[in-house]
This record gives sequence, C-alpha cells and structure tokens, in this order.
Amino acid sequence: MIEQMLLSTRSCLMRMALAVISYRRIPMEEPLLDMLKRPHDEMYGIIIRTLGRLGVQAVRDYMLFLFRSERVADSVKQELCMALLRLQEKEGVLIPLDNRELQPWVYQAMGLCGGEAHASYLNQISLTGGVCKESLLAIGFLGYASSVDILISHLNGGPCSEAASLALHLITGAELYEDVFVPDPINENALFPHELEKLRNGEPLYPPGKEPGCTIHRISQNPLSWKAWWLVHLAGFAIQTRYRLGTPCHPYSVLKTLESEKIPPFIRRLAYEEFVIRYKKDIYFDIEQPVFQQQAALNRCRKWIENINVNPNNDQWMDRP
Repeated sequence: MIEQMLLSTRSCLMRMALAVISYRRIPMEEPLLDMLKRPHDEMYGIIIRTLGRLGVQAVRDYMLFLFRSERVADSVKQELCMALLRLQEKEGVLIPLDNRELQPWVYQAMGLCGGEAHASYLNQISLTGGVCKESLLAIGFLGYASSVDILISHLNGGPCSEAASLALHLITGAELYEDVFVPDPINENALFPHELEKLRNGEPLYPPGKEPGCTIHRISQNPLSWKAWWLVHLAGFAIQTRYRLGTPCHPYSVLKTLESEKIPPFIRRLAYEEFVIRYKKDIYFDIEQPVFQQQAALNRCRKWIENINVNPNNDQWMDRP
C-alpha cells in the first residue's frame, strides 16, 4: 500500500507515505532512489529528508553534489544539509568560516555538529547586524562558556531575546524563570472607529489591568538576573569545555535535554538530531510520538549510553568492551 501511495500523482498521498516510511524506518530505499529522478518540486525535499532518516549511504555522493549546486533551491538545500549530517558527511556541509552571509539553517548545522572554531565564528556574528535567532540557538547547542556574556547582551527585549535566553539555559541549566503577561495581538479589523483613533495616537485601548492576554511562565529574559547568576557560577565553567544544562557535554546531557518538560518542543526535536549526528545513534525518537513511545525510546537511549565511553571535550566515543 505504501509503495502504491508513493507512485500516486496525488501529493497528499505521497506525503503520507513518505511520513510513514520516515517515522517507521521502513526499508524502501529502491523506490525512494527512483524518486530522486523526478523534477525538483515541493516533494523533493521530503524525499531527501526520508532518505536521510533511513541512513541510505548509497545516495551520499549525489546529495553532496546537489548541495554544492547553485541551481538547487535553498529549501531543498536545507533538507540536504540535515540528511548529509545524518549520513556523517560533516566536512562537505559546514560552510568555511569566512564573512559570507549564511542562511539560518547553516547556523543550525554548526550548532548540531560544530566545534570551538564555529562557536568563535558565531560569537563574532552575534556582535554584528547579522545576528539572528538561529545563530544564538546554535551558540547554545555548542555550549561554550565564553559565549555567555554575549548571550546576556542580547537579552534586550528585542526579537532575539527569547533565543538568547534559551541558549543561556542550554549552556548553564540555570533555573531562572519569570512570569510575564503577554497581551493578545490587536486585530484592527475588530476595533471600533474611536478605538482605531486611540491606537493610531498611541493611547492605551484598555484601562490598567483590563488588557486581554495571559500570563506565561518562561525562562527569564531579565539581563540583571542572568548577570547576577553568572557572576556567582562562572568559576565552575571551563572556557574550552562544551556544556549542556550546566554539565560537560555528553550523551547523558543530550538525553536530559530530550527528557526535560521545561524545554520547548522544537529544541527537543533539534536535540534528537544532535544525538544522531554527534553520536551516530538513531534511537527512533520523535516528539510527536505518544508519551509512552517516547519514554521507551529514551530508555533504550539510556541503556546504550551506559555501554559507551565519551570524551566530553571532543565528543569522541567508543563502545566499552
């Protein structure tokens, strides 16, 4: 049935088939390789993603060729990047550390498999107008303590404040949280004329305390709180060591990231990709799985970790005898 869905001319059926193959790791390499001959349409990136999930090494060189081609769309290159990283093709994917303008997903790749040189590069980017959410989150995934002060400087209430706070939490594991009132977005089409006039004049639409919205509990974006915490704890962090949630990077710390109820789902999804890429172990995990399936996958992950040795400074690991 899945094969027939792949041959369908209806994109919705093809998408479902590819999702099932990817989710279940169904070994269907041959029909997928045939599909690579199709034009580069909206399905092409999903096909690439599925081949990467299955770990099909036979397509590695062709993917690298496509990745280097100037004719391939950025949306496809993003999928090629993640698939190649899963296939352990890191040197050919990570862009040389020069001053060229990079796509956000390149910063993401640096965070998932880069090292000290990439952290230094991202720190430099963060001091320029080229800083973005993805570059700050990549700094958080890399985990170098030398980046903490730079991240704190981006807790300025701007569009990157949330990413900076998440990155700080990923590195330090500090339990710094705050309750913040978030007003509902204003729909101008639903306002009366006198309310529109108030809005345009910069006047408040509601009396104090009556503004619609909700209070959320989030990782602190208060720079003073973070500066105070870092001043007390910085002596416990070595500059050249990668950290995750306050401890030297290790598969256990990635597992802790996956298990955390306080870390946003999209960070947990990236942490899973990090686990596959850095430690070459696919545990068949997805944040959209039912909780009992996630727990079973993470238990298998924990058992695997118990049987390896890892150097936290370079992420090299070996099976224990």
